[in-house]
Amino acid sequence: MNSAKLNKNLTQEELATLYLLAKMYLDPETNLEGYWGEDYEEFSPTDEFIKKKDLKRIVGKLKSSITKNILEEMERKFLFVKYGNWNREADEGVIRKINRAIENSRRIEIEYFSPDSKKTTKREVDIYAKNYRYIVGFCHLRNDIRKFKINRIVKIKVTNENYKIPENFNKKDFL
Repeated sequence: MNSAKLNKNLTQEELATLYLLAKMYLDPETNLEGYWGEDYEEFSPTDEFIKKKDLKRIVGKLKSSITKNILEEMERKFLFVKYGNWNREADEGVIRKINRAIENSRRIEIEYFSPDSKKTTKREVDIYAKNYRYIVGFCHLRNDIRKFKINRIVKIKVTNENYKIPENFNKKDFL
């Protein structure tokens, strides 16, 4: 195995953060939620368990040191962990934009995660129907009506493009 050498030294604080994160991750009884300094009320900012700014610096240094193909694979794994969970809650901001698009009959542009390919694709969608878990609409990429799981929408933008739902569309066929 060919390993790339870390070309930017990590500080003692950054190394300690990585150590703590790895130790917490490996302990099955440790719940990582709530240990971010800004969110954990029992500790002052100087007592933070894990400093987000240290993690961001570490991620930047690691990213610049990892080869392109390995970095792409890690990004795919990250997306799968984040968006591949069936029970993951949909982002409230995404839901608000979907509702706004439906109310105004506006097309959306989305970046959509597919667990099968473990990557995202950019889509333009005219939303025809929605329930708490899915949207159904015309996908301009596939030139067909498709169903999209809301919690797999990574990014969303409401466009100025209007559309009309076809008269023969029956949402019961999809939802």
